[in-house]
Formats: sequence, C-alpha cells, structure tokens
Amino acid sequence: MPLMRAGRFEREIDCVVLDKDGTLIDHHRAWFGRYDDSVVAVAEAAGGGDALRRALYRALAIDSANRCFVADAPNKSLKIADHALMATTILHQNGSEWEAAHNIVAEHMLPRLTAPLGADAIRGIGDVGGRLRAWKSAGAQLAVVTNDNRAATLSDLHILGIDDILAAIVSADDGLPAKPAPDGVAYIAHALDTPASRIAV
Repeated sequence: MPLMRAGRFEREIDCVVLDKDGTLIDHHRAWFGRYDDSVVAVAEAAGGGDALRRALYRALAIDSANRCFVADAPNKSLKIADHALMATTILHQNGSEWEAAHNIVAEHMLPRLTAPLGADAIRGIGDVGGRLRAWKSAGAQLAVVTNDNRAATLSDLHILGIDDILAAIVSADDGLPAKPAPDGVAYIAHALDTPASRIAV
C-alpha cells in the first residue's frame, strides 16, 4: 500500500479520487469558450440585449471581460443540467414563457455544453499522466468524480491518455448527487471495496 505524504502528514492510501476540471485539466481553457458562446446564442434567441447577457454571465459565474470564470464561485462546479435550469430561470425572469425559455436553452446551450471537447481544448495541469502512473505504480487505485457528463468525461480522459489506468469513474449523469455531496466517493469506496479512511480525495 502506498504511503502518501502531504506536508508533515503521512498516511497509507489505497485509492486516490480526483476531480477532472481544474484538477486534471485547465477548466478555463476547456469551458470558457463554450459557456460564452452559449450565453450569446441564448440571449440572441430570446431577443434579449446586453442586460440579459449580463444576467446570464452573472448567474453562470462568467467573467466575460477577462474571459474566465469567477474564482471560487459556488455555482461554478454545478452539473450542466443545473446550469441549464439557471439559464432557463433567467430567461423566464426576463420575460420569456417557461416552455419557450426551456426550448431556447435546450437548442442553443445544451448541445454546446454536452458535446465532447476537442483535443485543442484539453490541456493537462502539469504532467498528469506521469503523476498518475507513478501513483498507480506505487500501488494506488485511481478514480475520477466529476460533475461533467460521462460521454464528454470519457473523451477528455482519453485525450489526456489516462483512461486506461482508472479503476472507476463517476460522472454527472450517473444518477448520484453532484459534488460536493460525498455520494460519488462513497460509491467508489463500495465499488473498489476500499474503506473511506484509506481514500485520498
């Protein structure tokens, strides 16, 4: 069993559970353009102007001026489906009928956010493959828990070149509560027959 060190602390660990966006890949590079394009398309389809775009940017924690997401915004890590509901609500609050708002988001936002990312949008944070393979060689099982959907997640992990070394993946559309709820980690602990006390997150 590998001995993990973090500063002065040491612990034997059987499994390392990682997030995807912001931990393995650059979150801003991967997602900003998609969300920005979605806001523009949704606002245009709803017949809104700058005020509607600003409301959508604010709700989705997007800093359009600096082309990034607002740091530490609590809603940044929500599921895509939750962001779609937020956008629908903003359209409804700005005059669209609920069904019309839902249809606009379904047509102009969701396809942009759920399609797998291209290789040019995936940039690993540091030597992701080397780091994870070293942990695996030391005896740790590796898993990913993400609020992204499964199809896109599998594509991203393949582009990173680490899909073959993961023991488990939990994604947003697997039916479990989203992070920061602990259900994904609890599922992995059960699936890998590993005590939660021996999992590093």
